[in-house]
Amino acid sequence: MTAGPKYEYRWADGVQIKKPIEVSAPKYVEYLMDWIETQLDDESIFPQKLGKIFNSL
Repeated sequence: MTAGPKYEYRWADGVQIKKPIEVSAPKYVEYLMDWIETQLDDESIFPQKLGKIFNSL
């Protein structure tokens, strides 16, 4: 997987990786999926118990 020779993938999540690092396309997707999972599992963003109110960001 690649976007071509003109493009490079960089990742920074602001928590574990603060300064963007160059990564391969598959590694970028892996980082992205892990980040999405972390966001979805964060109950302060997406409450998982009935009756809890979603906070507006």
